[in-house]
Amino acid sequence: MHEHNTMDQEYSNQDFSSKPLVPGEYECCIFNSCIFAKADLRNIKFTDCTFNECDLSMVNFFGTGLRSCLFNNCKMLAIAVHEVNKFLLSFKANKCNFNHSSFANLDLKKSSFSECQFEECNFENTNLSACKLEKCDFPRADFYNANLQGTDLSTCTNFIINPDENQISKAIFSKENIAGLLGKYDIEIT
Repeated sequence: MHEHNTMDQEYSNQDFSSKPLVPGEYECCIFNSCIFAKADLRNIKFTDCTFNECDLSMVNFFGTGLRSCLFNNCKMLAIAVHEVNKFLLSFKANKCNFNHSSFANLDLKKSSFSECQFEECNFENTNLSACKLEKCDFPRADFYNANLQGTDLSTCTNFIINPDENQISKAIFSKENIAGLLGKYDIEIT
Protein backbone atom coordinates (compact mmCIF):
# COMPACT_ATOMS: atom_id res chain seq x y z
CA MET A 1 0.00 0.00 0.00
CA HIS A 2 1.38 3.40 -1.00
CA GLU A 3 1.28 6.21 1.58
CA HIS A 4 -0.27 9.50 0.43
CA ASN A 5 2.11 12.49 0.71
CA THR A 6 0.99 16.11 0.34
CA MET A 7 3.29 19.13 0.41
CA ASP A 8 2.73 22.89 0.30
CA GLN A 9 -1.05 22.73 -0.15
CA GLU A 10 -3.57 25.20 1.20
CA TYR A 11 -7.06 24.09 2.23
CA SER A 12 -9.79 26.64 2.99
CA ASN A 13 -13.34 26.20 4.32
CA GLN A 14 -13.34 22.43 3.93
CA ASP A 15 -15.35 20.05 6.09
CA PHE A 16 -13.12 17.07 6.90
CA SER A 17 -15.64 15.75 9.42
CA SER A 18 -17.99 14.71 6.60
CA LYS A 19 -15.35 14.10 3.91
CA PRO A 20 -12.29 12.75 5.74
CA LEU A 21 -8.78 13.92 5.04
CA VAL A 22 -6.89 11.33 2.99
CA PRO A 23 -4.58 9.39 5.35
CA GLY A 24 -0.87 10.01 4.84
CA GLU A 25 1.67 12.71 5.51
CA TYR A 26 1.03 16.45 5.17
CA GLU A 27 4.05 18.72 5.10
CA CYS A 28 4.07 22.54 5.03
CA CYS A 29 0.30 22.63 4.46
CA ILE A 30 -2.06 25.38 5.61
CA PHE A 31 -5.62 24.72 6.78
CA ASN A 32 -7.84 27.83 6.93
CA SER A 33 -11.29 27.74 8.58
CA CYS A 34 -11.58 23.98 8.11
CA ILE A 35 -13.84 21.72 10.14
CA PHE A 36 -12.29 18.58 11.60
CA ALA A 37 -14.83 18.14 14.43
CA LYS A 38 -15.05 14.44 15.41
CA ALA A 39 -12.82 13.57 12.42
CA ASP A 40 -10.61 10.50 12.46
CA LEU A 41 -7.02 11.71 12.12
CA ARG A 42 -5.50 8.42 13.26
CA ASN A 43 -1.98 7.85 12.03
CA ILE A 44 -1.91 10.99 9.86
CA LYS A 45 1.35 12.95 10.10
CA PHE A 46 1.39 16.75 10.05
CA THR A 47 4.82 18.36 9.72
CA ASP A 48 5.32 22.14 9.65
CA CYS A 49 1.57 22.62 9.10
CA THR A 50 -0.50 25.64 10.14
CA PHE A 51 -4.14 25.49 11.26
CA ASN A 52 -5.93 28.86 11.22
CA GLU A 53 -9.42 29.22 12.76
CA CYS A 54 -10.15 25.50 12.45
CA ASP A 55 -12.55 23.40 14.52
CA LEU A 56 -10.70 20.31 15.77
CA SER A 57 -13.11 19.51 18.60
CA MET A 58 -13.32 15.86 19.62
CA VAL A 59 -10.97 14.68 16.84
CA ASN A 60 -9.43 11.22 17.09
CA PHE A 61 -5.72 12.00 17.50
CA PHE A 62 -4.64 8.39 18.15
CA GLY A 63 -1.17 8.03 16.64
CA THR A 64 -1.38 11.39 14.85
CA GLY A 65 1.99 13.05 14.24
CA LEU A 66 2.23 16.74 15.13
CA ARG A 67 5.70 18.00 14.30
CA SER A 68 6.41 21.74 14.36
CA CYS A 69 2.74 22.59 13.84
CA LEU A 70 1.05 25.90 14.61
CA PHE A 71 -2.56 26.31 15.71
CA ASN A 72 -4.04 29.83 15.51
CA ASN A 73 -7.46 30.69 16.97
CA CYS A 74 -8.63 27.06 16.78
CA LYS A 75 -11.44 25.36 18.67
CA MET A 76 -9.99 22.15 20.12
CA LEU A 77 -12.57 21.07 22.69
CA ALA A 78 -12.53 17.68 24.43
CA ILE A 79 -9.59 16.18 22.59
CA ALA A 80 -7.26 13.48 23.87
CA VAL A 81 -4.03 15.23 22.94
CA HIS A 82 -2.24 12.55 24.98
CA GLU A 83 -3.06 10.00 22.25
CA VAL A 84 -0.87 11.67 19.60
CA ASN A 85 2.31 10.05 18.36
CA LYS A 86 4.82 11.22 20.94
CA PHE A 87 7.81 10.88 18.61
CA LEU A 88 9.07 14.38 17.68
CA LEU A 89 5.92 15.98 19.12
CA SER A 90 6.10 19.78 18.94
CA PHE A 91 3.50 22.43 18.35
CA LYS A 92 2.56 26.01 19.24
CA ALA A 93 -0.89 27.40 19.91
CA ASN A 94 -2.19 30.96 19.86
CA LYS A 95 -5.70 31.95 21.05
CA CYS A 96 -6.94 28.33 21.03
CA ASN A 97 -9.69 26.82 23.16
CA PHE A 98 -8.60 23.45 24.59
CA ASN A 99 -11.37 23.18 27.21
CA HIS A 100 -12.00 19.64 28.56
CA SER A 101 -8.93 18.21 26.79
CA SER A 102 -6.25 15.88 28.14
CA PHE A 103 -2.50 16.47 27.94
CA ALA A 104 -1.68 13.69 30.42
CA ASN A 105 1.72 11.98 30.15
CA LEU A 106 2.96 14.25 27.33
CA ASP A 107 6.38 15.83 26.99
CA LEU A 108 5.59 19.41 25.97
CA LYS A 109 8.94 20.81 27.10
CA LYS A 110 9.65 24.21 25.54
CA SER A 111 6.22 24.37 23.85
CA SER A 112 4.48 27.70 23.45
CA PHE A 113 0.87 28.59 24.27
CA SER A 114 -0.38 32.17 24.02
CA GLU A 115 -3.83 33.38 25.13
CA CYS A 116 -5.22 29.83 25.24
CA GLN A 117 -8.14 28.54 27.31
CA PHE A 118 -7.60 25.30 29.31
CA GLU A 119 -10.77 24.92 31.38
CA GLU A 120 -10.96 21.51 33.11
CA CYS A 121 -7.92 20.17 31.23
CA ASN A 122 -5.82 17.29 32.52
CA PHE A 123 -2.08 17.88 32.95
CA GLU A 124 -1.30 14.78 35.00
CA ASN A 125 2.34 13.65 34.56
CA THR A 126 2.82 16.30 31.87
CA ASN A 127 6.24 17.83 31.22
CA LEU A 128 5.64 21.54 30.79
CA SER A 129 9.17 22.53 31.80
CA ALA A 130 10.49 25.70 30.20
CA CYS A 131 7.14 26.24 28.43
CA LYS A 132 6.05 29.64 27.33
CA LEU A 133 2.55 30.12 28.71
CA GLU A 134 1.47 33.66 27.94
CA LYS A 135 -1.92 34.96 29.15
CA CYS A 136 -3.41 31.45 29.36
CA ASP A 137 -6.46 30.68 31.51
CA PHE A 138 -6.65 27.41 33.53
CA PRO A 139 -9.98 27.29 35.43
CA ARG A 140 -10.38 23.92 37.19
CA ALA A 141 -7.41 22.43 35.27
CA ASP A 142 -5.85 19.41 36.98
CA PHE A 143 -2.10 19.62 37.58
CA TYR A 144 -0.78 16.48 39.25
CA ASN A 145 2.83 15.32 39.12
CA ALA A 146 3.40 17.90 36.39
CA ASN A 147 6.86 19.25 35.66
CA LEU A 148 6.63 23.05 35.59
CA GLN A 149 10.32 23.72 36.24
CA GLY A 150 11.39 26.97 34.63
CA THR A 151 7.91 27.60 33.21
CA ASP A 152 6.71 31.21 33.09
CA LEU A 153 3.16 31.37 34.49
CA SER A 154 3.39 35.05 35.44
CA THR A 155 0.64 36.19 33.04
CA CYS A 156 -1.61 33.12 33.49
CA THR A 157 -4.88 33.09 35.42
CA ASN A 158 -7.19 30.77 37.35
CA PHE A 159 -4.74 27.92 37.93
CA ILE A 160 -4.47 25.91 41.13
CA ILE A 161 -1.14 24.14 41.43
CA ASN A 162 -0.24 22.23 44.57
CA PRO A 163 3.52 22.73 45.13
CA ASP A 164 3.66 19.42 47.03
CA GLU A 165 2.31 17.44 44.05
CA ASN A 166 4.13 19.19 41.17
CA GLN A 167 7.67 20.21 40.30
CA ILE A 168 7.79 24.02 40.32
CA SER A 169 11.47 24.80 40.87
CA LYS A 170 12.46 28.01 39.06
CA ALA A 171 8.90 28.46 37.72
CA ILE A 172 7.89 32.11 37.41
CA PHE A 173 4.73 33.50 39.02
CA SER A 174 3.47 37.04 39.52
CA LYS A 175 2.26 38.69 42.71
CA GLU A 176 -1.20 38.74 41.13
CA ASN A 177 -1.44 34.99 40.55
CA ILE A 178 0.49 33.57 43.53
CA ALA A 179 -2.84 32.60 45.13
CA GLY A 180 -2.98 29.71 42.65
CA LEU A 181 -0.14 28.08 44.60
CA LEU A 182 -1.69 28.59 48.03
CA GLY A 183 -5.23 27.31 47.39
CA LYS A 184 -4.73 24.09 49.35
CA TYR A 185 -4.16 26.10 52.54
CA ASP A 186 -7.67 27.63 52.57
CA ILE A 187 -6.32 31.09 53.32
CA GLU A 188 -7.41 34.52 52.20
CA ILE A 189 -4.93 36.73 50.35
CA THR A 190 -5.59 40.48 50.21
